[in-house]
Amino acid sequence: MVILTKLAQRMTAKDFLTLNTLRVVIGRIGARAAGWGGLVAMMLLTGCASGLPDEKRYGYALPVQPAPDAWPAKPPLLAMPTIANAGSIFRFVDQPVGTGTQIEAIDANSGRRRWQTTLPIPVLVSPYNRNETSFVTDATLLSAGSQVLATYRFFAPPQHEPRGVRPANYYWEFAILDATTGRLLRHERLPAPASELSYLLVGRTWLLTDSKRHETSRLDVSTGERLWVHAGLFRVSVLTAQTIALYRHILGNRWSVAVLDINSGRAIFEQTFDALPLQSIRAVSYRDNVVYVEFGAQYEFNVELGARYQSYTVAFDANSKKALWRTAFSPVQ
Repeated sequence: MVILTKLAQRMTAKDFLTLNTLRVVIGRIGARAAGWGGLVAMMLLTGCASGLPDEKRYGYALPVQPAPDAWPAKPPLLAMPTIANAGSIFRFVDQPVGTGTQIEAIDANSGRRRWQTTLPIPVLVSPYNRNETSFVTDATLLSAGSQVLATYRFFAPPQHEPRGVRPANYYWEFAILDATTGRLLRHERLPAPASELSYLLVGRTWLLTDSKRHETSRLDVSTGERLWVHAGLFRVSVLTAQTIALYRHILGNRWSVAVLDINSGRAIFEQTFDALPLQSIRAVSYRDNVVYVEFGAQYEFNVELGARYQSYTVAFDANSKKALWRTAFSPVQ
């Protein structure tokens, strides 16, 4: 307070005039900026709030039919470090970070350990931080006849190399063991980080996605060999004993769907939708030579909840790819 008083005493009338003028200018700039900001925000909200008119939605002019019973339960993404099969419990052994990774088989009735196998995974330590060590995460086991498949992500801390330092990264690995003896039959690490090459277990189906080549492959759970490869990175929608239904967002307003033979990878149906503004594809199913594609159409934009969608299904003939009919737009969600 004393300092402010002395400062005020030293200021001339011209200083006070300059200071007040500056305050007025700053205030006007702030008010104008706030006004423009509010106007822009109002324009954006007004543009989004109306959503997509019904007549602009894909398949709007198609005949309307009741919703079909064509949506089986979506297969779960596996993440099971413990499984039971044929009287045995197979599991990853809880180990302290920085130690070896082991898998063991326990007799389900007696609790006696049948075997324990240490995987050939190196224990790595960061040259910059001795507390940063390698570890395994996202471990999953799957029984495959007389074998047990193990998939997991391996974290490798930074490591010195001849040409510099390799940065820390995650890598997917797999191991196949004999279910009776625990003997290691095969062990491999993918050659690129998990951001490029990634494993996905859906039900009992083992997939490999390659984001660099934009490919989706199916692998044999008992050998690790590739069974087939399909162009594109897809999300799994419905999986049956005969087919796998996939969909993906390509870029912008472009989407693609595919139904493949689960054993050979042959495309039963494949279609790209090049212009779906304010729309998305949410699921794909296949039955009796008819492909069902569930669309989502934005009907409003809520400031708190974001984009709001109505859903409906369009049926396609799998051979001709012709759209046959659609369901009514769902009630507001």
